[in-house]
Amino acid sequence: MPGRISCPTLVGREGELQRILAHLAGESPALLVVRGDAGIGKTRLLDEALGSARAGGATVLAGACIPFAGRRLPFGPILDALRIADDGPAATGLVALRADLRRVVDAAPLGEDDGVSHARVLNGAVDALELAAGESVVVLSVDDLHWSDAPTRDLLLAVASSRRSARVRLVATLRTDEEHEALKPMLAELTRAGLLDVLDLQPLGVGAVDEQVTGILGAPPARTLLDAVARRSGGNPFFVEELVAAARGGDAVLPPSVGEVLLVRLASLPDDVLALLRTMAVLGDSVPDALLAAVSDDDPATVAARLRTAEDAHVVRIDRRAGTYAFRHALMREVLYADLLAGERTAMHEAVARILESDRAKRLLSPMARSLALAVHWDEAGDVARAIPALVAGAQAATAANAHADALELYRRCLRRLADDPSAVETAGSRLDELYARAAHAAFLADDTGMAIDLARRAVELAGTDDAARSALLHQRLCEYLWEHGAGVESLDIARRAYEVVPATADPAIRAAVVGFWASALCVLSRYEEAIPVAEECIEIGRALSDPATIGLGLACRGAAVAGLVDVEAGARDCAEAIEIARTSSEADTQLIAYMNGSWVIGVLAGDAERALALVADWQELQRRSGLERTRGMWMAGFAGDLLLRLGRWDEADEVLSEALRLPFRGPSRHEVVANAAIMRTWQGRLEEADALAREALALAAHAGTLQFTGLSHAIAVDVALWRGDTDRAVELVDAAMPTVDATEDPLYTRHFYAAAARACIERRERLRGRRSESEREALIRRAESFAQRARYAGVLNVTARAPETRAWTAQAAAEVARATATLTAAEEWDRTRDAWHAVGDRAHEAYSALRSAEASLACGQRGRAAESMRAARELAATIGAEAVVRSADALAERARLRPAGAAGATTGFGLTVRELEVLDLVARGLTNREIAATLFISEKTAGVHVSNILAKLDVTSRAQAAAIAVRHEQELAKH
Repeated sequence: MPGRISCPTLVGREGELQRILAHLAGESPALLVVRGDAGIGKTRLLDEALGSARAGGATVLAGACIPFAGRRLPFGPILDALRIADDGPAATGLVALRADLRRVVDAAPLGEDDGVSHARVLNGAVDALELAAGESVVVLSVDDLHWSDAPTRDLLLAVASSRRSARVRLVATLRTDEEHEALKPMLAELTRAGLLDVLDLQPLGVGAVDEQVTGILGAPPARTLLDAVARRSGGNPFFVEELVAAARGGDAVLPPSVGEVLLVRLASLPDDVLALLRTMAVLGDSVPDALLAAVSDDDPATVAARLRTAEDAHVVRIDRRAGTYAFRHALMREVLYADLLAGERTAMHEAVARILESDRAKRLLSPMARSLALAVHWDEAGDVARAIPALVAGAQAATAANAHADALELYRRCLRRLADDPSAVETAGSRLDELYARAAHAAFLADDTGMAIDLARRAVELAGTDDAARSALLHQRLCEYLWEHGAGVESLDIARRAYEVVPATADPAIRAAVVGFWASALCVLSRYEEAIPVAEECIEIGRALSDPATIGLGLACRGAAVAGLVDVEAGARDCAEAIEIARTSSEADTQLIAYMNGSWVIGVLAGDAERALALVADWQELQRRSGLERTRGMWMAGFAGDLLLRLGRWDEADEVLSEALRLPFRGPSRHEVVANAAIMRTWQGRLEEADALAREALALAAHAGTLQFTGLSHAIAVDVALWRGDTDRAVELVDAAMPTVDATEDPLYTRHFYAAAARACIERRERLRGRRSESEREALIRRAESFAQRARYAGVLNVTARAPETRAWTAQAAAEVARATATLTAAEEWDRTRDAWHAVGDRAHEAYSALRSAEASLACGQRGRAAESMRAARELAATIGAEAVVRSADALAERARLRPAGAAGATTGFGLTVRELEVLDLVARGLTNREIAATLFISEKTAGVHVSNILAKLDVTSRAQAAAIAVRHEQELAKH
């Protein structure tokens, strides 16, 4: 296995880095102490800051304190820092200073902290550092100040206190988990004089841990790995690196290097405190004080006094309000637990379990916490007869509390016990296939679809085929897990088999489950006519059983099918009723299908994006309550982005989609995020990002294998390729999609593709002008015409074929074909397309159509008409930030030597979008980012992004400079 690899970039410390840089850029000689636990990233952060200071022209002197045979080397870090090149204007004074310090060290016994701090030496140090600074600054950095010697501390105090040292900056690191009594006088003196600044480094949050692990691995981590690393490391970057290194080697054992670090820290604690900490390690991550006292057989006051010692040593955290104790790092607990002998561990777990079974334990823990703890302790005690029923009961309690990861862990413990002793299954109170099925569902709800599939396959295998209904129900669950994992083709095939195996005379509850899921699958496959009767059977079964969840499931499927096939309003009514049922239902599947189908029908087919967005927000709140936000959240974020794009709220869409892209989830639900982000990035002209997203969308589509993913993914990828001028790739992508497109027709998933395919053929034909035979170019026209013909959807009964958005795509496909002719007819085709997109409210495509109309007008000599269309294209695109259209319009105007009317007013000559103009105006009025956000109803983060873009486009470095340019420009406009 390769050695530990660090993240190539500093993550999660942007604010702290800026604070250090501000200190180094200031004029105060104060000492900044960067303080934190071992491994928290003090040295890495300081190195980053020193590198920036060095790049800015500062002379950086960096040294570290190192214990020398248990003692301290006088002036050790200063001598270390002075090992610099013996040339340059600063060298003479620093070399002399180093020589003076060496003479002092050589004259005294090595390591004697006898207060060697002659006034001559200290004054000489200040003079030498001042001389080295010259007209710039000198940064003196001392790492691991807790190991510093007295002379070094005297020198730092002298420099900080000197009024002459305005060009000398001091910075040091200090470990909070090390004894530093000797430092207190110096720190107290600096504090009294107002010359000490302290920066406390906190553990990294989960998002920063995700970034760090991604940097180490070179790819986003699996959710299970991220969760484990974030939990076990406590956000300590060093521990993160060690844990990832262990995981890369297939090893879940605590890395020895981490264990050694922690054991050294524990070794200095009193024996009675260590004994209590070992008991804590057996009890778990967060231990109530009353339980710890009961298990350790000590009074609470004694326990509290001992653990205060551990708290002072930064080993435990005490939550006095909650009355609990916890280790600062989960790894600390692992080290102590691993240090126990096997017999000790078993005996301690059994003792804890017996206490938990007593009546007094009911007052120590909540019922669920007690159930989970009993399961774990009996299992660790090795008492199989007590462990298995306790594990099953604990898993059921965890499931009821939406603690799905805990439920999965307990089920897996139970299954491991049963694998060793199959005869013990009688104590579980359930069949073995049922236990596997429950474990699989817990894994699915915990967002581990791979584990869910493995466990569900085992459940299917154990159940056999004797009970057809039971087998079908297990297959139906497996189908769901496969779909969420991205195995769409296999998933739908299993859903069909489950439906066919369960007869109509079977147990209604089981029949309802497979019928409802098959109805949903038929909707995914765009087989709406088949879906309607199946969904109605589900509704009938639900009514017969008086089961609202089953009724809601059927209504949601029938609503989607009816809306997609014949009647949008009738379908929307079914979906609205299903959503009302889902609001009060505890069934996750009912909520999923009701809200997903309902928001889609209302937002996409009925065109009410505002209402659909409200439904998505409602659903997000329900998912938070049920603990499923991570599982469903990706699709919700993606669809919210789609709706915001439809509403023209691009700033919000960008924020929602960008946030979702940072999540590590990789299932098919991510496709919704990736696809809409790719569309937005394409319009924004961020084509490198768009291309990466399009390729990810294609990979997800290939895994799923259905038209729902294939059509849109290939359409987006074709668009990106064409905006980048790669017509070869665009046509290749069209060819690759055709087998799936030919197999199924649904305008919802092919309308964008047909227009993109027609454009690809026409632009490829133009690229081949003069290079290939005319017959080959004519073949491309005929192919483009065939796509335009398909886009008319003649004979397709599907209601989506007649939807306003589909009509706009149909018009665009025809207009793309018309580009092959340099006639006024082509410009008129694009004007009709522009009107169609205007009716839909899609300003990006409206701007694109205006651009193509200008292009066609120029081709037939209509320059006035072209100028007007170009102006409209530019203004429309600028209002939403569609830079791809803005740049194309500018390039076309330059080629034609035609400046569109009103362009100067639209862009201020700086290429700013309309939104950026609004922001610039507010900057010029002196508003902060927060005030700009409130004025424009955008987030503060988005306002900051706009300001950064404005500074870059204006090529200035401050808001004041940007404001000055804005004022001058307004004055110029006023003159004219």
